[in-house]
Amino acid sequence: ILPALSVVFFLAFLGMYHSQRDMLIETERSRATMQASELANTITHYSTLARNHLLAVLHSPTVATRLRATDELGPLSVTGEPTAETPLHSGLSTRDDLTSSVFDPRGHLLFTEHDTTEHTADLKPLLRQRVERMYRERSDHASIFFDGENPVLSSVRIVDRTTLLAPTWANFGNTVAVVATIEAHRFGTRRAAIQAAGSLVSWNRPAADHSVHPLTIVTDEALPPLGLLSVIVPAAHVAQKLSTIRHSLALALLALGAISAILLSFLIWRFITRPIHQLEHDLSTFDCNERTSPGIYDSRDEIGSLGRTFANMYEDLRKSYQITREMAERDGLTRLYNRRMFQHQMDRLLLRAADAEAKLALLYIDVDNFKFINDTYGHGVGDEVLRNFADRLADILRPGDLLHSALAEESQDCAARLAGDEFAVLLYGYSDDDVPRRVADRILAICNGETLAANVRCSTSL
Repeated sequence: ILPALSVVFFLAFLGMYHSQRDMLIETERSRATMQASELANTITHYSTLARNHLLAVLHSPTVATRLRATDELGPLSVTGEPTAETPLHSGLSTRDDLTSSVFDPRGHLLFTEHDTTEHTADLKPLLRQRVERMYRERSDHASIFFDGENPVLSSVRIVDRTTLLAPTWANFGNTVAVVATIEAHRFGTRRAAIQAAGSLVSWNRPAADHSVHPLTIVTDEALPPLGLLSVIVPAAHVAQKLSTIRHSLALALLALGAISAILLSFLIWRFITRPIHQLEHDLSTFDCNERTSPGIYDSRDEIGSLGRTFANMYEDLRKSYQITREMAERDGLTRLYNRRMFQHQMDRLLLRAADAEAKLALLYIDVDNFKFINDTYGHGVGDEVLRNFADRLADILRPGDLLHSALAEESQDCAARLAGDEFAVLLYGYSDDDVPRRVADRILAICNGETLAANVRCSTSL
């Protein structure tokens, strides 16, 4: 049973583990999807802010005045704080810094408004490259995301320097690129929290990465024209959680298995092993001489049914044994011992008397004229004479002389029918030498003046 129980627990462990694994992967995938959606919404929000601030810059009288006050291609080396009429801070948090810059067609920075961004110097080369690319591709607007420790999002528009409207590329030299740049602090903070929890945030990963581990969970969010945002749950992170689940399930199943084994062992001992041992003990001590039956099993299970069947079989065998023993040891007519049993008893008592230096007497008895009775009155009357004589012979012996029980070894004396009308009595263990004579007198007196059958009188010789 225990090996089968172990297999069942192992299969249960596999089933629970696979169920927990699927649930964990699904939970991690849902979490990654929510995180990617949250980050995408944050980027979309910053992109909208950048476009709105770009429009505000284009409508700013200060910027328009500065652009129109220069020669066609001459750079303006004007850098300063925005005027009160420039709405550059509406909709921003206290940590989201906004910078507006203007580049000429050759990628030279003409001026910068509100240059408080810590990483503007690092972004200028990148912005210059992107502006040059837009001029080459004749693209008049773009949104750019610069990933880093402090992510930055920029919105770029190429406009006519005079009208601040969409340019005519025939008048290419009279255009400028206006850039609104915002630091996405909330995106950076949220991304750091996600990465601290074990996930990774990636921009523009390869669309088909065949080296991805089967346990790796990847969730993509497309943000045109910024690119592809991906939240990746590494295989090592998932494997670590699966290892924790395996250990927890293993400990739980080991504890449950130990408890089940102990309980099952007790139940097996209580309802199977102990009754079987008791039944085995009853079988090993089976003795047809016992007058008591084995224990009765009152349980309603198979062991109880087996025990009751054995008890019934025992009782039947005991009865059969007693009948067979009576037939083998006793005379069928008088119920006294037969010649064979009498010889056995005499041999036994002789040995006992020799060992214990006890006294033993043998009385040989014959019913006189028994053949005449049979011939005259019939065998039925002769049988009745023998039965009545045997009964009276048993009565005159002291109680316990005859083997009425199965414990023949405990009897001191016995009487037997040796042949047709021949009887014998063994007296053992008496202390008075006159006991055999007194018993003989009592035996001779059985027939004196008494009828042993209807109108039949007889005598005995001893």
